[in-house]
Amino acid sequence: MAIGNATQWLTGEKVGLLDTSREFRGGKPEKGVSRPDSEGESAKTSEPSQAPPQSFDLDKTIQPEKELPANTPGAIMRVSLDTEHWLAFGYDGDTQVLVKSRNIFTPIKLDKGRNVGLYMEEDKVLLSGFTWQDAQKQMAQKAYLMHQAHGRGHVVAFAEDPNYRAFCDGLNLVFLNAVFFGPAH
Repeated sequence: MAIGNATQWLTGEKVGLLDTSREFRGGKPEKGVSRPDSEGESAKTSEPSQAPPQSFDLDKTIQPEKELPANTPGAIMRVSLDTEHWLAFGYDGDTQVLVKSRNIFTPIKLDKGRNVGLYMEEDKVLLSGFTWQDAQKQMAQKAYLMHQAHGRGHVVAFAEDPNYRAFCDGLNLVFLNAVFFGPAH
């Protein structure tokens, strides 16, 4: 079981226990981003450019390529749960979670695992608190709670800490489902 930034560690290329990726601003996945090698760049710079010069766009040029979404400093978001899954046992369809990070994870493909908890649509996701508009838009319908079988075991991952300072009392049930039902399946 992984919570918050530990979920990011599980998605790493060297670890590879969870088939998802944390997203950069704009929805680009964190893993699988190609990095130009030094030979390719030197070959490109040695050839003369045949394209006509275009106008220079400073704002586009100075934007970082690998920037995380804006930090949500503390907001209560709505999550829709898959009540057919054992992790959501005891829930009737949705719950509220505290979001206090930059973690936005791409949903897992159906052939790899299950997205047990997904943030609701953009117009329904924010219940209370503050988040930046672009982060709210990117967070909509992304993964909060993921399950993936791995060998004879299970990987359960939360995008945020469900037990953060016991703020969301109703989330202790989904956490305990992961602790007690995970080894039983």
